[in-house]
Amino acid sequence: MLLVILYTFGFSLLTQLEGNNLDRVLRDNVSMLLTEEAWAENRLKNMSLEEKIAQLMMIRIHSNFSKEYQNNMVEEIEKYQPGGVCFFQGGPIREITLTNRIQAVSKIPLLVGIDGEWGPAMRLDSCHIFPRQMTMGAMDPQDDSLIYQMGCEVAKQCKAMGIHINFAPCVDVNNNRNNPVINSRSFGENRDLVAKKAIAYMQGMQDNGVSACAKHFPGHGDTGTDSHSSLPVIKKTRQELDSMELFPFQKIINAGVDQMGSETQPELVVELVNEGRITPERIDQAASRILQWHFILGLFENPYVDPEKALQVLQSTENEAFGLECQRVSNV
Repeated sequence: MLLVILYTFGFSLLTQLEGNNLDRVLRDNVSMLLTEEAWAENRLKNMSLEEKIAQLMMIRIHSNFSKEYQNNMVEEIEKYQPGGVCFFQGGPIREITLTNRIQAVSKIPLLVGIDGEWGPAMRLDSCHIFPRQMTMGAMDPQDDSLIYQMGCEVAKQCKAMGIHINFAPCVDVNNNRNNPVINSRSFGENRDLVAKKAIAYMQGMQDNGVSACAKHFPGHGDTGTDSHSSLPVIKKTRQELDSMELFPFQKIINAGVDQMGSETQPELVVELVNEGRITPERIDQAASRILQWHFILGLFENPYVDPEKALQVLQSTENEAFGLECQRVSNV
């Protein structure tokens, strides 16, 4: 069975698409939106409930696993037709090769994501390494423009490899010294600093055509449990949550982040629809927005990646120089 990640894909990414991001992309071309809406609605008419829900799903995928694994993933993507994939460990050329294979079997071109909080190098070898968020959090305020620039550079790398979404920044406030999983992934323990620096990173990526995703909603900083192995619980009042954990999320939402991060399973969504807790109309709305997003990105024109052009971007000496400058001005 496919391991599925739903970063509120239809229900959150495109709630924002409905507002800030859609305005940003299409504010000068309203007629284009009407064409996209009509096109998406036409596609939906011929899709089953399961096919619509599949469009809301992203599956986890690796480019460093065996040939058998990769062949199986291609077969399963061809069978289930998910809306996207999220790449984890591997290498740039291997990822591009696998991306082109899975795009070739997808009836609707895939949205491609990566969980790269400090850039593709978090997951892929042979990529220039950018600083972690704790390093950026330690920068003096006058150097915060480097955080925006880092977002720009990360977006360039992502786009070169055919990646449309980066599941970053981490917007958690690092206010629990016993937290086993956030620590250096956070900008710090000051909520205002976290919000400001996360927004700069987000804007750098989104201004260069890569969607950002604020995580881990509703806040993973003040926990003593790793959510990869068990369910963390934050025992606070709503007022306390609003004043700390939720504060940076509200700020980055107001600033126009495209997505918020959470997870679920496709079977659960089908079950909720059958129980009447999610209406078919809500699924149609989310799936329609996803299809529009594919259209906005131009995936129906050409979803494939040119590895030679990608290498020119990834091997740029400017990336290495920029990473060193960030390390120099930080206080860690």
